[in-house]
Amino acid sequence: MADELRMTMFNGNGSQDPEQHMFVCEAVWIAKKIQDQDVQITLLATTFRDRALVWYMKFQTTTPTIHIRTLAEIKTAFDIRI
Repeated sequence: MADELRMTMFNGNGSQDPEQHMFVCEAVWIAKKIQDQDVQITLLATTFRDRALVWYMKFQTTTPTIHIRTLAEIKTAFDIRI
């Protein structure tokens, strides 16, 4: 069953709830036993489309080069800005 689970897409057009999207992503990570934060961040990034992808690209490119965004930072910014 875990092999059949897929990450949902999030386009950021206002009709989707960021909190619900994160809930589903976290449920998939748990079911697939994905605990590595870098893998979680990469998988989360692949779920963004349209406006959400533009936001994420800007969010990541404004990160100072000496700082790597944590999953907690991404979640917080995602809930506030989307």
